[in-house]
Amino acid sequence: MKRVCKVMTIVAVAAVGAGTLVYRINFRMPLKEYTANALYMAVLDDEISRRELAEVAELPSKKESLQYKYHLFLELNRKRSRKKIEREIDQLESHLDRLNEEDKETAHVGV
Repeated sequence: MKRVCKVMTIVAVAAVGAGTLVYRINFRMPLKEYTANALYMAVLDDEISRRELAEVAELPSKKESLQYKYHLFLELNRKRSRKKIEREIDQLESHLDRLNEEDKETAHVGV
């Protein structure tokens, strides 16, 4: 009887550990945070594309492009984990920082 209890306890602890691991791997963020991140990504992406394509192409109004990109990021990020979304936000922010630095250098040279 003691042996059966020990085995059952070990199996239960292993099941809880496996369940916790699966939950942590597949953890999705709360809806408010998810939608806020999608909006933030849309704003960053819109700002980047407006700076890069301002002289090359005519862009739609900011309202239309932000709405489109917001829904696009909601759709694209549906199956992504929090870490992947945060990594992509960091990439967008660093790209925008590089553009800001280039603008400062260009303004400095033009003076």
